[in-house]
Amino acid sequence: MTVAKLTATALCLMATALPATAQSAVDIVELLCGRTVQYYSVTIGNQIEFTDPDGTAYLWHPFAAGGVVIGDWRIEVPDNADVQVCYTYPDGSFGPDTGGDHCFTYAGLIDDIVEDGIRDGDPFDLRTGVAPFPLPLNPPLPAARLSEMYPDQDRGPGCSAYVS
Repeated sequence: MTVAKLTATALCLMATALPATAQSAVDIVELLCGRTVQYYSVTIGNQIEFTDPDGTAYLWHPFAAGGVVIGDWRIEVPDNADVQVCYTYPDGSFGPDTGGDHCFTYAGLIDDIVEDGIRDGDPFDLRTGVAPFPLPLNPPLPAARLSEMYPDQDRGPGCSAYVS
């Protein structure tokens, strides 16, 4: 099986040439690029992630030392399979989890996004590598309250070239 690995920048060149089956690559970039997304599920608890247009991912979660783990993100287009966004984090990033690759389809991402949990830019300044406060595992944090405390920012110019 062949897997095409694409950075966010590479999608800029491909957006108009993607086959119909890979259209969800553009959908994933639209959802994530230059945005901060708040996730919650029983298995992962609270997680907040900024997906930088430069290919860096900043994950704020309860088990991260200092609160933020820095990794990278990319789009993968496997043969005869759904397009995925994949995140790679250093070993030991998640306490008992060893880090590594974590890949999700568009549908898989949507399942755990908190209602109103998609924010433009990096309102929590996760690019600094420091979390604004310790993130609790439970209960789910109210997105509306976080939005009041940390207003949205610009998504940045890196996304505008290839995101509709």
